[in-house]
Formats: sequence, structure tokens, C-alpha cells
Amino acid sequence: MMARLLRLSLLAGVAAGSVVPSAYAQSQDTRERLSERYLEGRQNTTALPETAGTQPGDRASRQAYEARPLSYVLRVSPRVTYSDNVELAPEGFEQQDALASVYMSGGALVDRVRFKGIVNGSIEVGSYLNPPEVGGEALYDRTVFSPNVIAGGTTKLVDNLFYFDLAASAREQALDETTRSSGGTSLAGNQRLANSYAVSASPYLFRRLGSEATIEARYRYVAVSVDDDQSVEGIDDYLNDSQSHELIAEYSSGRLFDRVGFSVRAFANSTEETGSQVLPEVDFSQASISGDLRYAMNRKVSLVGTVGYDDVETNGTSPFDDDDLSGTFWKAGVALTPGRRSEASLELGERYGGTWVDASASWRYSSRLQFRLSANNRLMTTAQAQAERFNVLQEETLSYAEELRQLGNLTSENILERVLEFNEGLSDLTRQQAGLSRSTGVYADMIAQAPRSSLVLRTGYDKSDFGFEEIDTWSISGLLNHRISRRLDAYARANYQDSSGEIGGSLEDCLTALRQNPDNAGMTDAMLQAICQSGEGLALDTRTLILSAGLDYLLFRDLNAFAALSRSQRFADTPANEYVENSVTVGLSYDF
Repeated sequence: MMARLLRLSLLAGVAAGSVVPSAYAQSQDTRERLSERYLEGRQNTTALPETAGTQPGDRASRQAYEARPLSYVLRVSPRVTYSDNVELAPEGFEQQDALASVYMSGGALVDRVRFKGIVNGSIEVGSYLNPPEVGGEALYDRTVFSPNVIAGGTTKLVDNLFYFDLAASAREQALDETTRSSGGTSLAGNQRLANSYAVSASPYLFRRLGSEATIEARYRYVAVSVDDDQSVEGIDDYLNDSQSHELIAEYSSGRLFDRVGFSVRAFANSTEETGSQVLPEVDFSQASISGDLRYAMNRKVSLVGTVGYDDVETNGTSPFDDDDLSGTFWKAGVALTPGRRSEASLELGERYGGTWVDASASWRYSSRLQFRLSANNRLMTTAQAQAERFNVLQEETLSYAEELRQLGNLTSENILERVLEFNEGLSDLTRQQAGLSRSTGVYADMIAQAPRSSLVLRTGYDKSDFGFEEIDTWSISGLLNHRISRRLDAYARANYQDSSGEIGGSLEDCLTALRQNPDNAGMTDAMLQAICQSGEGLALDTRTLILSAGLDYLLFRDLNAFAALSRSQRFADTPANEYVENSVTVGLSYDF
């Protein structure tokens, strides 16, 4: 469970460097205060009897404590942000403007006998002061509504048998890779962003048998709708909406045998992405059956392996050959548990017509220092990516509430660590995928905490093959927070991202790739074909550097004043793809 959640959480946080710096720092503070407030209402509570169970509403197998039904934190922050290049335009085309807004962030945890739920995120509403006009029309929308909220909960209908998951999100959706690596007010409301809304419903049967064996049968429905009517001029629907149906059945042997553990799993998925006036539709289905085997050589070393079969159909909507994606797959490797604070696994094999890598590692040197590493191959659609994020949230909700019950050896720092480990990346900007991608990712991070300082270092590499185009992205980022005095806090953040793309050799591949760029939305097929034939304007290599710093001063109890500076610069092979943006933000924040 730990390794699986670790991989999912790391995969979910690929684009974390694109979060507005001041919002990121406040999000961390919100999570810490949520943890502390939850614990405050739980100290010195009466212990409950020990009974088995791991699903919501069940008693913990270890000593448990009565839960506080509702914990929440809310921060309201009026602010003004000035940018000297709101649209991230190249030199000579910059537009200056200021955004006056109210930024609300917070979180809530509901812990009832039959329901566990968590809400986390932010909403920003505001208005640009002086949008430039072209031909009597504003270059971009004056008003801004930027949601970034995700929520999920699990209801126990029948103890140790029947449960229901429900999750939803409202988030900013980047239209292309350019926006993902930008900063400052350009993330607030320009034409490269749209609001994306998603919902997931999942009834499932879960039964814990003797010797910790489990059996599960689950159905999951995910729908993603993108509100992009005003995002690209002249096009009402630029991105596809999507929906996905999943069926999962799994049996795990638990500790039925002394040294051997195994599980069998059946999986079926059907995904459709439709509605775009420009991008191709997706009609994807997958059926898989697999078995996992684990043999414990001793307490620290286990041999692990998986074998199965995929049947994938793209129904002519993907450049990939169905036969290459289908067939027998396997992986084999080793899992290590050197000590109570560390674990690692490495498995190699073949799947989806290529090498299959599945690896993870974590080392918790102390409660204040930890390292993590993850690598994986995946076949992904937009709806499946959203389902994976919801899955992380659902698993986090369960483990979060379960950990909070067991207060014997937990502190607020431990709880914050759990939130960072499993919920990090759920509030980043992501790209709505235009079709099916075959991706390989490697990610690593380090989290260090001291009494007055904290440091987060993160790096990642992602290679995504869409059939018509390959995009390689490498990034590294760092965030440093330091308490200068009882009233004054400071932070500094740096993010570097190197992105390169290679378009397929056919004319159709080139046309499909060019349509992914909103800047080409007004071009006819003849104009795009001319670009493909000339080879000019196809340079996709960019390097983006973002630097930011800020101060936060406590004026009165729960009332702070803050200021932040940011500089974002992109380097490219062609001047038209380069930009420089400087921004400054000042404001107040009040904690409820």
C-alpha cells in the first residue's frame, strides 16, 4: 500500500513547479494548521476497544481514539498583483496590467463513523484593472475566476463489505505546455487557461478475510468537462471533454502463507474524449488480467513479479498500433525493507510494446528528513489521469483519518509529513492530454524540516509519446521557508524546466501536433500544411526559469501582511517563443 501510494502521489505531482509561488507557500501553511487544529481537538480523548478493520467507520486494529467530527481552516487574502507581461508575449509585444483579487484557501476533514471526507484547495476571484483593447475588444477577460479545489469522501454502507467513493474537482486547466511552465499573474486568467471540472463516483465491495486476505470489486465512473468557450478566440470548444468507465476485481492473499503472497486482478476500462472542434477524438478501451507473486527470502528481501495480458483497442483514433499495445506483459524484480524507515523496489519487464520499469524508494532518516524516488511506465488518457488523482485522494482520506486516530506516537509534524507525501501535486496545473499517451517518468524529491526552516527539493523527467509527437520534459525545483522571527517569515523558490518535442515524420503527424498549440487555432489546414512542408516554426525546445521570493509579517493575531516578487523567463530556439515576465504581489491574509 505504501509503495503504491508513493508512486501515485509522485506521478500526480509532475507539474508542481507551475503553482503560483505565494499560493504554494500558503497552501503548505494551510495543511500544517489543518493538522494542528485537528490534533488540538483530539488530545486526552478516551481510548476505544481494539477491533479489526481498515475501511472508513471500522475500528483500528491498534489502539484508537475518538475522532473530532469536523476540522477546518480557512484563509482569506485580498491582494494586488502587477505584471509587466500578462500574456507572456515575446519582446516588443508585452502588455502590462494589475490584478486585484481575493484569494481564499483552506481545507476541511470530516471524520464520522460512517463517512470520511477531505476538501483541500483554493479559489481566486478578481478583476484586471486595465486590459488593453484591440479593435474595441479587450485582449483578455477582465474578470478572473480561478478554482483549484479537490474533494473526496468514502461512505461505509455495510461494515466490511459495501462502500461508496465520491470525488469532485474544479481546477485551472492549462491549454498547452507553455502555460504549465509560466509564473506570476499569467496563471490567473489569460487565454491559455480554462476551468476544468471533474467528478468521480465509485461503488465497491471490500471484504477483509482471515489472515489479512482481501477481496475487492469496484466500478468507477469519471467525467471531465472543460469550460473553454472563451479560452481560444474563434473556437467554442478547443479541448475534448472525456468520460471513463472502469471495472476492477482483485483478490490478495495477505498472510495466508508464511513466505508467499499473491494477488490476482482483472481490469476493464472504456474511455471517450469528444467535443473539440480542433483536436482528434479518442475512443479507447482496455481489458487486462494479471497476477502478482511475492516471495519473502527473509524479513528484508523479497522477490516480486507480475505476469498478465492486455487487450487494447483504440478504434482508429490513435496513431498507435493496437497490436503493439496489446499482448502478454511481465515484470520481475526485488523489494527491499532495510529498516523501519526505508523501503525500495525495482521491477523490470515489458509492456505496451516497450520496456516496463516500475520502481520506488523512500528513506526517512528522521521525522524531519525524508527522500523519495519513483519511476514507472503508463498508458494514459485524460480521464484515466484524473481517475488516478482521485484514487490518490481517496486512499489519502482513508489513511489520513486512520493515522489521526492513533495519536500514541504522532505529532503535527508527522501529520504534515503524511499530507505532503500523499496529497502533494493535487493542486498543480495540468495539461489536458490530446489523445492517448505512452509515458515514462522518473521523479525524486527530498523534504527537510528544522525548527525554523523547511526545504523541499524536487526533480523529475517525463517522456510522453502521443504517436504523432514525443515530448521530453526535465525539471528541478526548490522551495525554502524560514522563520526569521516570531512575526516575520520568508520564502524563496526556484524552478527550472527543459522541454523538447519531436514531431512524427508524416504530414498528418505534423498537422495534428500543430493543432495542439492554441496560437495556431486561427490557421487553416493549408496554412498549417505550408508550415509542415517548410519546416519553419516547428521548433519545440524551450527552457524556462522561474525565481520568486516573499515575506510574510504578522500584524495582529491571525492577520498577516505579505509581499512577493517573481521573475519568469523562457529561452527558446526561436525569438517568438521567448518571453520575460516580472511581477510583484502585495496583500493581507486573515486566518479563520
